[in-house]
Amino acid sequence: MASAYTSVAIPTQPEIRVPRSNPSQSSHSSHEHGSSVTEHDHSAHEGTGTIHAHFDPHIKLLTTPPETTHTIDEYSIKKSHTQWYRVALQSFLAGVMLSFGGALALAVAGGAPSIGASDPGLQKLLYGLAFPVGLCMIVITGAELFTSNVMYMTVGALSRHIKITHLLLNWLISYLGNFAGSAFTAALFFYAGNTPLVAKDPWRAYLIHFATSKVADPTWAQLLVRGIGCNWLVCLAVYMALSAQDIFGKCAAIYLPIVTFTTLGFEHCIANQFSIVLALMVDQTAVGFDFGFFLWKNLLPVTLGNIIGGGFFVGSAYFYIYGVNTK
Repeated sequence: MASAYTSVAIPTQPEIRVPRSNPSQSSHSSHEHGSSVTEHDHSAHEGTGTIHAHFDPHIKLLTTPPETTHTIDEYSIKKSHTQWYRVALQSFLAGVMLSFGGALALAVAGGAPSIGASDPGLQKLLYGLAFPVGLCMIVITGAELFTSNVMYMTVGALSRHIKITHLLLNWLISYLGNFAGSAFTAALFFYAGNTPLVAKDPWRAYLIHFATSKVADPTWAQLLVRGIGCNWLVCLAVYMALSAQDIFGKCAAIYLPIVTFTTLGFEHCIANQFSIVLALMVDQTAVGFDFGFFLWKNLLPVTLGNIIGGGFFVGSAYFYIYGVNTK
């Protein structure tokens, strides 16, 4: 019986000894030592010697804010060295992904007019719960979203690890690429034919009202402030997602701030490039304004607000709070 046991070495745990089978005594050994392992199980491990179970006690599910800020700085350097055509393609895809999330939100909220009449806050929440799908796809696939790049490149510029020209070029390419992806997705829905979002009420009516409420009703200054609040929350979502080390943590981190900004009615320039362009394609007369008016009245102040919200209130703020080694 000297060979009836083999050792299992488990880090940070006392050595555990478990029965090891002898072909001629497997049944006897199993009863003698109270083992619940079958004869087949014993035979499968016969002659394997010491079994090592490896556990890494240093695995982290969440990085600290200083570590996350440093990661953002490293990403800015990587982005500054990425070829422009790769950034352009990733930006186009990001515009498509965010538009899919926006289309889902319009479909869910627009399909609940009775809820909107009796409880408009709940209808806004339905929109908010569906919208984050797009940003989850963007973060997980590594696509280039202008509004989050505002945070990334601001930190890199402040640390002097990238040049201002790198920042401006990244912003320009990602913005135009996002716009192209958003407009492409709007055209995709428009030319798809008899889809509820563009051809049937209540979705069609909700889309027209949605666009009008974003362009015709608020003032230029109000849209600027709404843009600040929006990208403050969007960049917090990306910041928190970077600190999470698994896909479920990343998605949860994204959902909380994004549901907040969409339900509160803040303005995201890339999201508007999809929803308002789609509304203009569907019925410009019912919308009551043209594409040029949309660019001036909504897209310009919202874009400036997004830059302030993400660049100053998140990128700059956390750079100075947690510090990044400057060049």
